[in-house]
Amino acid sequence: MLCPVVWYFRCANCPERTLLPNQSLQERFSFQKYCTTDIAGLVLLCHGCSRLCEYLESDVHHEELLNGGRIQDPNIFWKITIECASKSCESRTVVYMRAEPDLQTLVAISRVLLSTPMAKLPCVHALTMLCPIHLELIPDEIEG
Repeated sequence: MLCPVVWYFRCANCPERTLLPNQSLQERFSFQKYCTTDIAGLVLLCHGCSRLCEYLESDVHHEELLNGGRIQDPNIFWKITIECASKSCESRTVVYMRAEPDLQTLVAISRVLLSTPMAKLPCVHALTMLCPIHLELIPDEIEG
């Protein structure tokens, strides 16, 4: 019998794993490739140790969900887009993380600014609390 699987990245610094949102309307199985975004890498902030790492699609692991399983806590996957604060610059960076459902903008930017290593913009300007930030919830399709 085939069991649905969860897809995750394992932190390079601690035992924490970050489950990725299920991007299928149907259950995914281990022989099906996880469908990620069209970008080459994903920058992820570990909830356990605040380590910021870039992961590739080849870094995705999977594990069978036995007896229905459940999504880990915190159970909301967030996309955090941070723009450069300089008016003449259109640079931005994107960080993903799992966090609480009521994640506030100031808390999100603080976690990113306190990460190790600290997130950087592709331009020469520094990332600060003044940078515009946009939070986007990426829903899980497996209820836990």
